[in-house]
Amino acid sequence: MNENNINDTLLKYKNKRNREIKYYNEVLKNNDNFKIKNRQNSKSWYDNNKDKKKNYYLNNKEDLKLKSSFNYYKKNDKLDILKNKNPDKYQLMVDKGLII
Repeated sequence: MNENNINDTLLKYKNKRNREIKYYNEVLKNNDNFKIKNRQNSKSWYDNNKDKKKNYYLNNKEDLKLKSSFNYYKKNDKLDILKNKNPDKYQLMVDKGLII
């Protein structure tokens, strides 16, 4: 594929996405039947995958705690306090790629 074909394909995709977004915002979002059907689909997906989410959180509990802790210290500009207070946690964050 040459440069023109790639640009044409990207432009077509962008226009298609814009049409879909416009259709959703102007037509589907205000349609009561769509809302009801969408809510039913969401509820059924949640009911069918409740155990998957629970297992995900149990398996990744330590990583999620690290991310939460990192976000707290980063938001408050206290990463140096974390480094002094919990050097092991800080090193884990560096190893996981949270801190560069």
